[in-house]
Amino acid sequence: MTLLKLAQRDSDMTPISEQPTSRSEVEAAQLTARLSNLAFILLDMPPNVTEGIDRTTAVRNILRAFAQEGIAREASAATEHANPSELALAITKAWEAVEHSPLPDREWPKMTRLLGDDLLEILVGTSSSSLYRYRSGDRHTPDHIAERLHAVTLIAADLAGSYNGFGIRRWFTRPRAQLDGSSPADVLKGDWDPDDESVERVKQLAAALTGPMAT
Repeated sequence: MTLLKLAQRDSDMTPISEQPTSRSEVEAAQLTARLSNLAFILLDMPPNVTEGIDRTTAVRNILRAFAQEGIAREASAATEHANPSELALAITKAWEAVEHSPLPDREWPKMTRLLGDDLLEILVGTSSSSLYRYRSGDRHTPDHIAERLHAVTLIAADLAGSYNGFGIRRWFTRPRAQLDGSSPADVLKGDWDPDDESVERVKQLAAALTGPMAT
């Protein structure tokens, strides 16, 4: 399956049988969708909300995939026999863990294929020669570069629910009124930090494209 099919996923989901009943559950449903997008493009996990699978099972599958990478293992374990409130809390904790857990060995090849060397070099602030060394494992990825790469990966995952590869690349380079006329690539340029206010605005723009996952 290619990224092109991501845009079709929402229409293929099983109809909702039980809607979230609290704000925390609604937020957890959106985080589940974001985690699902990320698992798809980063961990090669196929969309798992199909006929006969409820949201709780889907959440468990997604969190297990990250737990196998050593991320959010406690949150994954907490989904077993969890009630809706406990499930929402586990999802929130899982997302927090994922946000702070770069996986450069996986992210370099995935983002290179998706964005291309030229755009990726700009977004993470590194040279083509360094990018090659990091990607091949000839050189350890410095923490600040790994954090930028991870931020770009999270943004790309949020976009993947709405755009194909071409659309994702174009999104990064198009000026945005919400960014005062700058493009996301303009913001993610040079010596930026994932916690910068301007970068948070880029993250929010991308995250807004991901709606709650059907249950």
